Amino acid sequence: NHSKFKAKFGETCSFTVIYGGSYKNIILIGTGKETELKSFKIEQLGGKAICVAKAKKFAHLSILVSRTLGNYSEEEVMALLASGAMLGSYKFDKYFSTSSQEGQEDKEFVIESLLIVGQSAKAAQSLFEEKKILAESVYFARDLVSEAPNVLYPESYAELIAKEFETLD
Repeated sequence: NHSKFKAKFGETCSFTVIYGGSYKNIILIGTGKETELKSFKIEQLGGKAICVAKAKKFAHLSILVSRTLGNYSEEEVMALLASGAMLGSYKFDKYFSTSSQEGQEDKEFVIESLLIVGQSAKAAQSLFEEKKILAESVYFARDLVSEAPNVLYPESYAELIAKEFETLD
């Protein structure tokens, strides 16, 4: 119910509008009190956006950032939302089959594109590059802890770490 949306942190409200002969799905995500926002909370909002869009099977997601938020500049907000969306889209699917049986839909819906829109896109992209490296590192750690124990054991773990970081020598 749209009338109950109070913009509390993480609260969502979605609706459809008709614009220019086509329809657009809109998701509002509450930020809560600006004075209580921390960087990790803004990242959580990016993750929330991805989760809601996947649940509603939206193929494309655009996030509009039109101003500063709390103590964070527009480009910081954009980079944090992108980082959170990247972290929120992680899935360990190494052992899942890629083909679906006839007549059965794929169980996992994938968002085809994410666009974060704002005046400070270039600056946000630059800030995001560091966060992207951190998110990829988190992916690597998540992959390791999700791996089966008969595949990842002390010797194979050491080999994997050595291989992963050999370019740093």
